[in-house]
Amino acid sequence: MISSFSENLKRLRHSANLTNKALGELANVPESLVSGVQAGSRRIGEKQARKIGGALGLNGAELEEFVLAAIDTCS
Repeated sequence: MISSFSENLKRLRHSANLTNKALGELANVPESLVSGVQAGSRRIGEKQARKIGGALGLNGAELEEFVLAAIDTCS
C-alpha cells in the first residue's frame, strides 16, 4: 500500500516539474531513493526529508509538515 506521504511526494515533484533524477540531484540524494519512496518501498528519515523538501521549495511550516509526515512513515 502506498502511503499518503508517497502520493504527496509524487504530487509535489510533478508540481515542481521535476523528474525523479532531477529531484535527486537537487536534493543530493540518490534517484533510487526518490523513486523508492514514491513507490512506497523505501522510507526516509529527517535528514533526507529535509533535503528533498528543500529541493521542492518547501520552507517554514510546510517543510516541517513534510518532514513529520516522512518520519511518521518510519514508525
